[in-house]
Amino acid sequence: MDSTFCDGVMDISITGGVVRVDFFDYVNGENDSNGNPPRQHNHRILLTPEAFLQTYTAFDQVINQLVEKGLLTRRDEAAQ
Repeated sequence: MDSTFCDGVMDISITGGVVRVDFFDYVNGENDSNGNPPRQHNHRILLTPEAFLQTYTAFDQVINQLVEKGLLTRRDEAAQ
């Protein structure tokens, strides 16, 4: 199995009934005017709408586990 490291999601779009999730990594070198490293597209995943919803559900479950373990705080909870 291949593994790809990504720093984040660059874009999510729907074209022709296919959900396209584009990932990026930061490029070493010069920073932009805000002091941030530039982003470089490095991977794309194509999903059916059903697969996208299954992925969303899986991410949501992991987020809930991270909150329960105290590794993440939801923004609405942090504001209280």
